Amino acid sequence: MSLFGATRYFFFWILALAVLIATIGCGHKKDETATTENQGPGDIATVELVGRDSVSVLDLLREQHDVQFKQSSLGTFVTGIDTLEVTRETYWIYTVNDSTPDLGADRYITSDNDRVVWHYRQAGW
Repeated sequence: MSLFGATRYFFFWILALAVLIATIGCGHKKDETATTENQGPGDIATVELVGRDSVSVLDLLREQHDVQFKQSSLGTFVTGIDTLEVTRETYWIYTVNDSTPDLGADRYITSDNDRVVWHYRQAGW
């Protein structure tokens, strides 16, 4: 192998290692609670919350997580929770006590001890 080839090979592995380290360590919050437990078909990750009287699903989520969202005439559409963002193949949807409400997350008001689960899902499920 020539010196030029060895140098390219060396820099390739250095770059690959740097990308791997950045991917593993970048953007994770210490208190992130996205989990792979208790997931339904199509779930990539879930975030579980406990409802409180007179607090919206969106406000509960924003208290504990970094949330990206867009406003629409139908309510608030969550586009990202912590490091998991909506793509063409994935989306976020929430359930309350195992039912899917037909309200935006900013419009659904929880009661004490409601079980709120955000599901990060693969499109098609």
